Amino acid sequence: MQELLQKIKNELKLRNYSPRTIESYLGCLTDYFKYVKIVKKEPEIELIKKYLLEKQDRGQSSQTINVHLQAIKYFYREVMKNIN
Repeated sequence: MQELLQKIKNELKLRNYSPRTIESYLGCLTDYFKYVKIVKKEPEIELIKKYLLEKQDRGQSSQTINVHLQAIKYFYREVMKNIN
């Protein structure tokens, strides 16, 4: 998992994301990876929805949930498309 997180961090740096955004996305994705256990190349939409709904049920703010969603979208659109 550390190798994957480093790859994500490098991609974010190359795209000139702010250090705060990089830290936030890495935290969100670490939490997401622990939740899904096995990271697949294609997103599992129902699992992502369940993950976000559980965050909502725990009382997390809509902004926090949106950051998690954006991090997951970035991961699948920009990182996983480049991995063979």
